Amino acid sequence: MVLKTLVSVALIVLAVSIFVSPALAADTATVNSIAAKVMCQCGCGKTVLNCDDQGCTTREEMLSTIRQGLDNGRSENQIIQTFVARYGEKVLVEPPKQGFNLVVWVTPFAALVFGAGLVFVMARQWVNRSKTLPTAPAGGSAEADPKEDKYRRRLEKELKDFEEKGFR
Repeated sequence: MVLKTLVSVALIVLAVSIFVSPALAADTATVNSIAAKVMCQCGCGKTVLNCDDQGCTTREEMLSTIRQGLDNGRSENQIIQTFVARYGEKVLVEPPKQGFNLVVWVTPFAALVFGAGLVFVMARQWVNRSKTLPTAPAGGSAEADPKEDKYRRRLEKELKDFEEKGFR
């Protein structure tokens, strides 16, 4: 009789552990999932999941709040909103992508694209400008500008005078 009772108790314990173990694992996974999305408020700058400060009471308090919320049937989003209501949006690892936060998310990428476009346009203009610049032929130009010709004659005259008279 005792043996039957022990076997029955062992089977019941085994059955309970088989059904309860996945539920606990799922609960731990959910707790870790929420803890990874919320910043610990002890000042360490880490998520609640990664906070490794010895004796961090804030981390333990936040984990307790997560577990209590899950035990009360609250969803992951509702628990996170509880932290936002208590600590503000600074508690979130990733700010929501709406309103001003959307501008903060988009601005760096927009600036990068704008800068790359600006560099491309300026480089293209620089290359095109260098292609259109007139180049003087080696032997002189038959179509010399009258102003350039005037200055060229003056330069040649001054160089000749300099060679004859020297620097005084």
